[in-house]
Amino acid sequence: MLTRTTSAVLPRGRNSLTLRVRGRSIGTQSKFKIGSLKPRFPLEIIETIVGFVLLLHPFPKSGFLAIRSFTQGSKMLREISLRLYFRDVLLDDRALFVKVWDYLSTENAVFGGSNSFGWVRSLIGPSHIVASSAIKNIGSFVNLKTLELSFASEGSSTQDSVIHRLLDSFLHSPSRNILEKLALTEVPHVDAKLLESLSGMFPRLESLELGSTKRIESDCCIVCMEDSLVDIRHSPIPDYYANAEKLATSFARSLAPMSRLKHLYLGLLLSDAYALEDHLTHSDEAKGGRGVVTSFSSCLTCDRLREETQRREWLVSLSLSRALPSLDTIRWDTLFTSLARGRTESDEDGFYYASDDGFLQVPSAVTFLIHRHTGSGEVRTMIPVHS
Repeated sequence: MLTRTTSAVLPRGRNSLTLRVRGRSIGTQSKFKIGSLKPRFPLEIIETIVGFVLLLHPFPKSGFLAIRSFTQGSKMLREISLRLYFRDVLLDDRALFVKVWDYLSTENAVFGGSNSFGWVRSLIGPSHIVASSAIKNIGSFVNLKTLELSFASEGSSTQDSVIHRLLDSFLHSPSRNILEKLALTEVPHVDAKLLESLSGMFPRLESLELGSTKRIESDCCIVCMEDSLVDIRHSPIPDYYANAEKLATSFARSLAPMSRLKHLYLGLLLSDAYALEDHLTHSDEAKGGRGVVTSFSSCLTCDRLREETQRREWLVSLSLSRALPSLDTIRWDTLFTSLARGRTESDEDGFYYASDDGFLQVPSAVTFLIHRHTGSGEVRTMIPVHS
């Protein structure tokens, strides 16, 4: 037999605070009273307020003081404030990373189900947060979108072990398929082996930045610059790749799994390996042995290398853009760029630098903007932009 369930109705002419349930009347003091529906402050506005506070006091400069009052308001407010606070983590030493890890671990244990490690969306810091066996698994940041590591403290003998530890940490992490930007700066050497390892682990990257030339010390003197070149493979041609064609083929094959890659930066010089060292020698001699390093653009001796270097930059960029249909920009470091402004200060002997003389600044860069045909995706043209 079909029966009708009890339902609440609002009869005409009756006070809106009184409800009648079929068969009986109830007043405002019953469990059906309208006043029990309390309005809630929109979460979007709360997040905007907390986000604005953190914009003025970013991690980690403000410490925990900026959001302490929020964390004591309620469990919901606490989770919102902590989630926004740890969204972008910038580290300057290993000790700070350990503190962050311990805090997130405690938060996970105390407030179960909050998934505190999932709060971190970008992580920026030195490579030794990965290198030490005391450091936990970076792959635990399951929602990581951006990872930037500086390898300034590493050398050729330690780079491979750090990279191996980094890849191992992501082996079983869902973030390997979530990561969008990976930047490894001041890496001692960039080669096809490194590219292949990274593309195999992070096939869905949209931006990849690998650079070696930032390790070159160009702000001091020739001696300092020469010392900084000892442990860097800044120019892979011809010592590691006989010519630009072979380098392009090798790099394109290694990067092939990255089907979504849009922006690629390789901090390498495509001029011959000897070019920089030779320039240091005759540049110093031209200035009377005063340790002054002029730019390639103002060096008549090195100007003969300009055309070949730019041909290589164009050729390799074109090969990579054809092999990677999703690519929008390719950036290289280069020795040939526009003249830098001359220095006006004098050296310790009282000699003034000429105002029209350019001085070597490494790295300078050239970015190729790739324009493709609509539909086919084939490369239509590339526009080089120097910076």
